[in-house]
Amino acid sequence: MAAQYTNRTNRALSFARIQLKQLEQAAESGGWSQELEVGAFEAGIAFHLAVALHAYRREIAERYSLPTESIETLDDLIAAQQTQGQSTSEATEFDVLAENPDSWLNQLEQRYAQCWGATPTKAARTEPTSEISLVQIEPGLTATLSLPLSTLYSELYSLISRQRAAMQEW
Repeated sequence: MAAQYTNRTNRALSFARIQLKQLEQAAESGGWSQELEVGAFEAGIAFHLAVALHAYRREIAERYSLPTESIETLDDLIAAQQTQGQSTSEATEFDVLAENPDSWLNQLEQRYAQCWGATPTKAARTEPTSEISLVQIEPGLTATLSLPLSTLYSELYSLISRQRAAMQEW
């Protein structure tokens, strides 16, 4: 069994599950910091799901004796398989999901990318001002994405569970 990356995948999924529970509590609280807490948990969950996805791709590579350290993306996994003359149903399923722009996989990757999207503009970096302004960092974040984080977690978890079971049968 691919223990190193299996453990990393499981750990990231566990962190995401814990933060999903905390997100529910934060959403129900009415405190002054509710918006900050919800945003922090949403970003944390997106991060842990992306880590789980990354570790799982390496778990697949390890399972099929591919070089794991070079696997960063789905394309890396597919390229490594092609180099070895392999094709796996796991990578094919990910590839099919990646081709659909509305798939949960693409929504997960978009959600993770949005964690890094709040960068100041070049003008804001170079022009010093004496005023302190309040700016909403991620306006409309939840409105642009259609699937909730709990659904993204469930989809990723069920895909990993199903694919692991198939790999064990093989």
